[in-house]
Amino acid sequence: RTPIVVANPAATASGERYLVIPLSELGREFNGAALKGEPKVAEYPGGKELAVPAQLNRFPGGSELALKLSSIPAHSAKTVYLVHAGTKAASPAAIRVKKLGEGFILDNGRLTLVCTATNGKLFDQVSLDGVELGAFAPLVWQKLRENLWVAPDKVERYELYQGPVCTAIDFTISRSGQGDV
Repeated sequence: RTPIVVANPAATASGERYLVIPLSELGREFNGAALKGEPKVAEYPGGKELAVPAQLNRFPGGSELALKLSSIPAHSAKTVYLVHAGTKAASPAAIRVKKLGEGFILDNGRLTLVCTATNGKLFDQVSLDGVELGAFAPLVWQKLRENLWVAPDKVERYELYQGPVCTAIDFTISRSGQGDV
């Protein structure tokens, strides 16, 4: 077991929190290839094992461990343990993923995100409770002789990581033509 100590220096309880830790910060024995399946993380209040929702996001630039932690009292710390023998997570993710041509649809029952992956927009449609709010396209700041905010025009690739803690998406986007981003 590897201990992970999480502190709350605030004067109030932290409330339920999500914590993302790059595996590189946990030591060299941890890397995305070495951990098989979903990680097992637990805390031991009063000596009794209590599972902590966790998932491993295997991003190309480095894997990360995502945790969902219960509240930490004010001016306190909590120790959770990464158990080296990986086990499959018991709880399913609350977000449904549906394939859509080259893209996908993410839906949690209230928020719906549609990515067609046919242009530079990360999400072509964002809807809340059935009401379309718009789209989401990132902009890149080009500081040349004048400030320019340019949008990508292509989703090169994306990868979805879904587990019991969260759904993460790693996008690679680009802009073609003069002034490539």
